[in-house]
Amino acid sequence: MNRNDLYRGLNHIGNELLERSETTPAKKMHGYWRRWGAMAACVCLVAASAFGLHVWRSTPPVPPTPDSPVVVPPDSSDPPVALATSDTYATLEELLSYLSSNDYHAATLGADGSFTPDIEAVSQHIIEGKKLVGHQGYGYHIGQGQVVVSELGSMTSAAASGIAGEAEQLFLARDRLVLVDSFVSGGSELDEERSVRVTTYDLSNPTSPVLTDEFIQLGSMVACYVSDDKLYLMTSDGVCACGWSRLDDTDEYMPELSQNGEQIPWENHEVCILGEPTSVQYIATTIIDVASGGIVDKQAFYGDIEEAFYGPGWQAIVTQTATEKLVLHPDIYTFATGDGFDYTGKISTAALMGLEGGVRVSDGMLPDGSYPYVRSVNVKDGIYRIIGEYMTSAGGSQKTELLAITANMSTGETNWETLALDNGMRFDMDHLLWEENRTIATVSTIALEENDVRVEARLFFVEFSGLEIEMSGTDLCVDAVSGVANIYSYGSPFGKLEPIISMGDGVYLRYNNTPDGIDIFDFSDSANPRLLYDSPGEIPAEDRFEFVWEVYDESTFGIMSLSPDGQGDYRNSAFSWNIYRVDAQAENPYILLKEIGIGSGDGFETMEYDGEHYYITMDSAAVQKMTW
Repeated sequence: MNRNDLYRGLNHIGNELLERSETTPAKKMHGYWRRWGAMAACVCLVAASAFGLHVWRSTPPVPPTPDSPVVVPPDSSDPPVALATSDTYATLEELLSYLSSNDYHAATLGADGSFTPDIEAVSQHIIEGKKLVGHQGYGYHIGQGQVVVSELGSMTSAAASGIAGEAEQLFLARDRLVLVDSFVSGGSELDEERSVRVTTYDLSNPTSPVLTDEFIQLGSMVACYVSDDKLYLMTSDGVCACGWSRLDDTDEYMPELSQNGEQIPWENHEVCILGEPTSVQYIATTIIDVASGGIVDKQAFYGDIEEAFYGPGWQAIVTQTATEKLVLHPDIYTFATGDGFDYTGKISTAALMGLEGGVRVSDGMLPDGSYPYVRSVNVKDGIYRIIGEYMTSAGGSQKTELLAITANMSTGETNWETLALDNGMRFDMDHLLWEENRTIATVSTIALEENDVRVEARLFFVEFSGLEIEMSGTDLCVDAVSGVANIYSYGSPFGKLEPIISMGDGVYLRYNNTPDGIDIFDFSDSANPRLLYDSPGEIPAEDRFEFVWEVYDESTFGIMSLSPDGQGDYRNSAFSWNIYRVDAQAENPYILLKEIGIGSGDGFETMEYDGEHYYITMDSAAVQKMTW
């Protein structure tokens, strides 16, 4: 009998694990603009016993059966109501009233009072912002302090008429050009207040874009993407609600939004409280119809938010409380998006795995027990797929396993599996590559051997079929990729750490340890992954590869590299974009087709338009054609 069979027998998992909504509240078209005050200094000492009363004053409610939805639709005559995702607080006022004397300032808040969760984009159907986009034979790119328009055929360029501000991202949707920019909107030098500006332009005359709308939303940028011609803007903010810096006006704890200089109300029913927050922090998401300029809907999610994930038609927010005295296991709140926000349910990892809702922390040490952690969330055919870690602590030693969860939010069915390493080494998840029905994970394993630390990376595969999960490990080790010449770890200065390049037909490229080369693998069979070519560094060792790349076809890819100066110093690096052809069966599999000097990697961007490839550099006056 495995773990799943045991807990099913004890009624710990099954159809009753998901708190979900089969119906939704009325749609909203409202908003509100109120200003946060600057983050006040908090010197609030609160007795630990008071916090204990808050968290432990009642046992967790029994999850409802599938026929007993959590969110009951309001009567048509009633005003709109908030999404009912908390068992304790119905309104923001109730939460603030409690936190006025019990705010524990969760450690996830940044030094400036903002909260910026690590966001994962998990679907090719999501349009992410770029620095270069093409439309009606013209390219629009972000230059120095302005947006530049270039005629792609003639390579002429000029500053786009009517566009003069800074921009970090560009989008195209329904003949509209969308500019997104973060900026310091107020506060003091030591306590800055940030906002995000979104401006849309009509491209009926491609060389003279016409401003149509400007939106400004308070908070640090979390994510901005386009799906189904709608722009989703996610920002984060937070402010202490304790008695020391308590703000009398509840509206001061609400998000801010304006359209064309007009304050847009943010109503109480557009506040969603996730569980039992220990401080005031939120992620606000506004959905904008790019073509009409209308605000489709907006929602502010308050909670101890660990991470947020999104895809076409859905968002998932992971909460986990972690204070000096208490740790609660993660909850995953799921929402359908599109014409608004519909609460579809909560996945409780504690209930799923038969764990207590939380554990008390003593002297900064977790007690013996099991601890799930969520690392990534995806959705396929209405079924949530979750990858994480499952740590077990006993007698001072720890063992970590790979964790996979599936959940059907409409039926309440769930499944979960773990996969352990035979030698029980600790591991840290480096990278996840989501595919149609499979996830490829690379995990850095850490072990002590005779007072020596050994680090290696292992490959794991998780295959999904409906709710079914099949996990497999392998003895095949790959190099642990931690950065370029130890300049940085776990991330690229130009983007996310993505060391696996999928070329198609089961062929995958992966950076090796330096990285001064790329190994070639065949992952077509998860049960039998093969190393086809162990690169000794034919791609020049002086070019330390960045984790920035794109695939042009099944045999051609482009990749960014940087070279140190003559003294080996990376402060004066030379950047280039190199295009390679790869033949996994050849003795020398890599052929350099093109090398493009790009000045600074931070300003480099490429695009494909009308079957041709184009690029810009930081100093580009015009869009250049890329040929090889």
